[in-house]
Amino acid sequence: MSRIGGAFPFPIAQVAEGGGVITLSSGGVFYPPPGEWLVTTGNTTILQWYDPINQIWRSVQQPAVQGQYISTDGYNYRLLNCSGIVIGYNITAAGTGGTNGIGSVATGVSVVVGAPGSGQANQTATAYPVVGGSVQAPTITQAGSGFLVPPNIVIDPPPPGGVQATAIASINSTGGISAITMVNVGAGYTASPNFWIMPQVGLYAGGPSGGVAAGAIPPPGLVWPGNAVPGNQNIGPTGAQLTSQPLTGSGTLTGIVSLTPGATYTGTTIPSVTISGGNLVGATATPIMSFSMTSVTLGSGGSGYGAGNPPNWHSSIGLVSIASSNNIYLPRNATGVTTVTGGAVASFVVEDPGFGLQKVPVIAVLNTSAIAATQATGTAVVGGVNDTSLLQPRVQ
Repeated sequence: MSRIGGAFPFPIAQVAEGGGVITLSSGGVFYPPPGEWLVTTGNTTILQWYDPINQIWRSVQQPAVQGQYISTDGYNYRLLNCSGIVIGYNITAAGTGGTNGIGSVATGVSVVVGAPGSGQANQTATAYPVVGGSVQAPTITQAGSGFLVPPNIVIDPPPPGGVQATAIASINSTGGISAITMVNVGAGYTASPNFWIMPQVGLYAGGPSGGVAAGAIPPPGLVWPGNAVPGNQNIGPTGAQLTSQPLTGSGTLTGIVSLTPGATYTGTTIPSVTISGGNLVGATATPIMSFSMTSVTLGSGGSGYGAGNPPNWHSSIGLVSIASSNNIYLPRNATGVTTVTGGAVASFVVEDPGFGLQKVPVIAVLNTSAIAATQATGTAVVGGVNDTSLLQPRVQ
């Protein structure tokens, strides 16, 4: 008897046989087999969904979250252990002279990330460049009127592989748009995008609340037809009108997009990023890391720690850049306890390794009984940790 081979062993282990316990090492990836599942992520593992339009992995579930239902074909969802990996890049100098485009083939530019060190489990992160194609805030040609709250602003996407631009609106006292602020200028656009204006309700629109009439549907706010989503908005020639401006960033490095996050990076192997080729001169970048605590090295044991509970400790969040990805990558402090011998701290025990630490954090020892005469100190050791998630078949 024969079968068509695939990405998974056959037969798939059942949950009762241990098949629902998914343990991943640093940077480890697991694609749930086809079917419907209830996912509980581990302390450092996230759930991601593949966006086929933008051709990127989008993070949809934080670590340590229960009860996410997914329906997968075996390839469109994955679990990723985000400890000891590269989660993004800060462009520290955009450079000049490059060829606009997305990826190394179009631009001639290569992005090379340093390796985490030698070892069979180590994996080097990879990424590709985006040159040019950033979006300016539009001109407010007409402010419009009647908006109860700032409308949602949606921007056309770039070509596949580019970076989506995002923006928010502010309104004035008469309900007109007073400002558009770019949150992310995006990268890789080949033409100035359209800005879509979507009025939002100020009150619950399903019924009256507290004697106040329900919010109107569609919500108030007059929009010029060229900026309106057909069929669900109030439109008119005097409505809010946004006019796109020319793209910016031509010839400069406007984005670095992660292909693979690598594995087993540590606080002592934060990689370099080398950008070269394609006539792009002077561009530089640094990686944004995601670490967890592997141990704490005892510095000074301090003195005067009295009888009772040994002191606890916690770390800073080691934040370098705001890269929370809708709070999926929201850093979490590492925490733990200590052991005390002769009134001095003898060792640090890690209870929660933390998540998303972007650099080696600072350790603080917290008194839980008598106030110490001299404070104990420790040095954090960060990298990748093993993490276990749970996968349970969904019962209809």
